[in-house]
Amino acid sequence: KSFQTLKENDQEVVIKTGYETIIRKKFDFPMPEQVG
Repeated sequence: KSFQTLKENDQEVVIKTGYETIIRKKFDFPMPEQVG
């Protein structure tokens, strides 16, 4: 399964995995956050 980038900028990146999970990675924080 592939990843789809939903949003990417200087502060964060939001990706959707092949399993319909949305993950947000804010560069200020060490761990990614699952949002969906």
